[in-house]
Amino acid sequence: MEIQEPGRAARYSQSRRSQIGLPNAQVVVLNIDKPFRVGRRLLLAGSAAALLAAAVHITPGTAAPAPSAAAREQALEDEKQIRDLLEEYGHRFDTLDLVGYSQLFSAQGTWNGNYGGSYVRATGPAEVLAMMTRVLGNPQYDPKKVAGFHVMSNFLIHVEGDHATARSRWTFFTRGEGNVLAPALAGHYEDRLIREKSQWKFFERRVFKDIPTDE
Repeated sequence: MEIQEPGRAARYSQSRRSQIGLPNAQVVVLNIDKPFRVGRRLLLAGSAAALLAAAVHITPGTAAPAPSAAAREQALEDEKQIRDLLEEYGHRFDTLDLVGYSQLFSAQGTWNGNYGGSYVRATGPAEVLAMMTRVLGNPQYDPKKVAGFHVMSNFLIHVEGDHATARSRWTFFTRGEGNVLAPALAGHYEDRLIREKSQWKFFERRVFKDIPTDE
């Protein structure tokens, strides 16, 4: 809404109109040098709060419609599936399911980060699998001889239709001296995700190591 007054104008931008729920309000000219009455209420001149209250009563607009129950339910389901994807990434890595790990990426999905001593960008499941086997070979997982595992946390997910973004943290724990659990590395992920064939997958995963930092 835009409110104008001769000699002294108070303006509200289009974005401000939407924020206060009056996207279709008309321009109103008020003389705010004198008290004025709205309904049964006398509003004092010069009061910004009173001016806004007057505008709300005089020129009500149309508020944005609330999301439907079905839309809210779909949003919650999408967030759950994406959170499961972020967790499954760590599980398949830790259990050395390299084929399953690579299949978490879309056909054009990329893995980006330092791995095996150099910066790597792998595109698509085949390249992601090749990257992992180049560094790890073809190891077999033994649940009785776990050397280390990832803990995923601090998920922040934003969904827009068939696309989404996510940010999360990872901490890698190892088996230290005396068979003691010890944190070894920590960092974060920045992701773009896509719904591909009704399943959420990584479209871009950027891997960052925060502690310790590389010299």
